[in-house]
Amino acid sequence: MAGIVGLTELQHTSGNSAMTIDTNGNLTIKTGTTTVKGEGSNTTNLQQGLTKIWCHWVNDTSQATNGIYDSLNITALTDVGSGASRFSYTTNMGQAVYSVPTGGMHDGGIYVVDVYLDHDTPPTTSQVDFDILQESTNASGVGARQDDGLWSMSILGDLA
Repeated sequence: MAGIVGLTELQHTSGNSAMTIDTNGNLTIKTGTTTVKGEGSNTTNLQQGLTKIWCHWVNDTSQATNGIYDSLNITALTDVGSGASRFSYTTNMGQAVYSVPTGGMHDGGIYVVDVYLDHDTPPTTSQVDFDILQESTNASGVGARQDDGLWSMSILGDLA
């Protein structure tokens, strides 16, 4: 027979609190390392293994200049020039060295564009800059910045 256990806090026998539950049922896991058993004997550290920031945006002036479709932990998207975008974070990263995987889609025009981290403006703890560059074309302009494409990015690392 199933039952309900009413509690507001789960503690170790040492008295250290592991987690609390508020009156709305929201669970808060206390600081420290929280691991979850995965496949086989593998484990994942929840604090380290989560995406801290992500964004899905369009950088195509025919649709909407620098429009965010959806995001997490992004406070602003700034157009810093043709084919150049800056993302500012709601909560900063703990250090300026973190992973920023990106991906995108182009609508099948006569050229291909790709998104890159801006080499001249490296990531900081509070923002990251991207350049969207034309890769190939039937005309001139290879390597030029382009306001084009539907893009996504995520940031993996430690928050401040």
